[in-house]
Amino acid sequence: RLRIVKDGYGLMQAAFVFFYWLYGNVVTWNLVLLPQYAENHLSIAVLIVYFIFSALTICSFWRAFTSSPGVTPDSVFSDSTDDWTFCEACKKSRPPKAHHCRRCGQCVPLMDHHCPWINNCVGQGNQWLFLQLIFYAAVISFLTLTFDLLFKFYFDECQSCDQASFYHRHQHGLVNVCIVMAALMLISSMGLLCTQHTNIILVST
Repeated sequence: RLRIVKDGYGLMQAAFVFFYWLYGNVVTWNLVLLPQYAENHLSIAVLIVYFIFSALTICSFWRAFTSSPGVTPDSVFSDSTDDWTFCEACKKSRPPKAHHCRRCGQCVPLMDHHCPWINNCVGQGNQWLFLQLIFYAAVISFLTLTFDLLFKFYFDECQSCDQASFYHRHQHGLVNVCIVMAALMLISSMGLLCTQHTNIILVST
């Protein structure tokens, strides 16, 4: 079932991520991909690949945003609980490496961190979804950055486009902003992928 953490600050940051994705898609589709496809500089396969990874990115964001990071059991039926601790906030025992998150209002098994950008904790129950999200974010950022740079330095000016439209009157400024955003997202995503895999290795050893 859907789980949305009622944290105003986190919801604003998650909304920012959505509009970040939306801006990159709108600009790249309308100023780069569709015009270059119309002038036979790009094949339909390129548009399909971009659309698929864009859809996978926003779908994985929604799943990470609404997923449960896992819950600690209400009752413990095991003798090996010597290393368990008691959470004063939840008023129940918790296993090793479980931590209480004040924003989520619960203890999270194998808690990695609380990510404000998805307004959710990353833990045992949803870390794989978080990894999916940052992988797809890295791919779509790379594709966006590549096509926007091709627009700036390689593709010819679109001859069939309406040069009086808002998009095309401000196309270079809009694409420049998109290039910076895509580069920042690519760097962030690659850094997160490295740290997440490092954390997984450390936890499992």
